[in-house]
Amino acid sequence: MNKSKLSVILMALMMCLSFNATAQTADAVSYIDPDSVPDVTTWLPGPPDSTSTHFAYDMHRYQWWKMQREDAERADEAIKDSVENTDEFLARFTEAFGMELSEEKTPEIFTLINRALKTSNIVIDPAKAHWFRTRPFVFFNQHTLTPISEPRLSQTGSYPSGHTNHGWVAAILLTEINPDRANEIFQRGYEMGNSRLIVGMHWQSDVDDARLVSAMACALMHSNKDFLEQMEKAKAEYKQNVSKVTNAKANPNITDSKAYTINGVRATSESKGVIIQNGTKVLKH
Repeated sequence: MNKSKLSVILMALMMCLSFNATAQTADAVSYIDPDSVPDVTTWLPGPPDSTSTHFAYDMHRYQWWKMQREDAERADEAIKDSVENTDEFLARFTEAFGMELSEEKTPEIFTLINRALKTSNIVIDPAKAHWFRTRPFVFFNQHTLTPISEPRLSQTGSYPSGHTNHGWVAAILLTEINPDRANEIFQRGYEMGNSRLIVGMHWQSDVDDARLVSAMACALMHSNKDFLEQMEKAKAEYKQNVSKVTNAKANPNITDSKAYTINGVRATSESKGVIIQNGTKVLKH
């Protein structure tokens, strides 16, 4: 076994050991009353019939996504995207957002997303229970890249994808806070869904249709007063933090060999977002 594949396996084990299904949004309050949530099963297509060409496509895509694991770096990212703790989940958007996101550093943004994820669960969970689709790793009797989570997730429905739903909801809301980074944020949110395919937890249609549910959840939240007030707090926090970083920034021309991006990659003149240069945060647009 080569070193790159071994590192992916070790990362999977570490990530799975940190899984905590109840930690995700257990202390959050939904923006929507569960009794008032529209029934997505009345309009969502539902998983394809096993005799349909659509299901044949799902099977083909499952095999195609498995081949993407040969890219050890992308497989590693897919495993990291499997986090279920809100703080760790939000941190996955830090580089794309261009600012460190965490409960400690950005508490208002954290609160917005934490409650939004709770809300998105309320919207999507009835659909998962209604269809209770068999996950692909169970169907094919194969392991995923996160094997320790398999016993628990094998007992839950595959359609639509919950992780994909979370990623797309977060991308929509974070883009509303920081529209200047829309391309990067949506790319990150989109790849979180793809990560579920690479890991092997979902079918292609699980991921595709989950994004439809995410859009619905975000539309519903925008009709809630508490959500709108929290969104304004999150926007204000972002602007305040941008001001702090901008006022403290060093020379914006990245020439120092000791300049790095948030995730530790050496920065270049083309790097954007938050850069650490000489121990100081630099905001590069």
